[in-house]
Amino acid sequence: MIRVRLPRALVSFRKVKEPTEEVLSTLKRKQLELLKEFDRVCRILGIPYSLSSGTLLGAVRHRGYIPWDDDIDVMMVREEYERFLREAPAHLSPHVVIQNYRTEPYSVGYFTKLVDSTTFLVELGMSELPITKGVYIDIFPVDRAASRFSVMVMDNIAKRILHALRRSYTLESCCAPSRRYARMFRLLLFPLARLLGLYRINKMDTYVRIRHNSGGREGYTYADYAEIPLFRRPPFPMRIFFEVEEISFEDGKFFAIKEWDLYLEKMYGNYWKLPPKEKRKPAHKILELQL
Repeated sequence: MIRVRLPRALVSFRKVKEPTEEVLSTLKRKQLELLKEFDRVCRILGIPYSLSSGTLLGAVRHRGYIPWDDDIDVMMVREEYERFLREAPAHLSPHVVIQNYRTEPYSVGYFTKLVDSTTFLVELGMSELPITKGVYIDIFPVDRAASRFSVMVMDNIAKRILHALRRSYTLESCCAPSRRYARMFRLLLFPLARLLGLYRINKMDTYVRIRHNSGGREGYTYADYAEIPLFRRPPFPMRIFFEVEEISFEDGKFFAIKEWDLYLEKMYGNYWKLPPKEKRKPAHKILELQL
């Protein structure tokens, strides 16, 4: 077992130390095991899904993880997402936990995490929360966007407010190293976030996301974005999220949307170009890890 305890950023305001290559490699192995478990159950149930975001980029550009990446993301259209939540528990291994605001009210997102309960992982902002803390992969629902631009703008504002409230729920999150004005803004939102609670915040977020889900494969979506990048990136055609094909990722075969080139181009622009070296860092702030 690998056990790493990293300094609490709340106390010191110092940057959280990045995990060593050995720890990162073991973390990725555990995440890959979860992805294989997720894929196994989806194949049993006949549920289509796709690798998403940096995981899909890694599969296309590196045939596996982006070397400095530290998580795995998958996505599926809302209808299949809800079916997975209903039917997967009967097929998942006992140590794998489905975590979202419905199963654990203090979960920090509107989406679902598949958590390995034999591990222990605490990220910045999670220390206080009574939830299953372990290595995980993220499962994002894909919802249709509003057809009217004015409604899309209002949805964008609502999602940003709800995202900010989520980030302001714990003092650890409020005081996390960031720009001073961002910390002050989160501290101002802290009382309202505590009053509403994470369950209500995430339920409201889900309502904003699902209320335009009609029209089959028609229309557009912002896919797995936590917030709508309304004026920075165009939405994706909804139709591209229904057809998938196998793709290699590390030592396994998983699924990706067939039009992955369109998705990655809209998401990242020239996605074959590597970012500057100073930006090649893990995204998650890990405080404690036991594998």
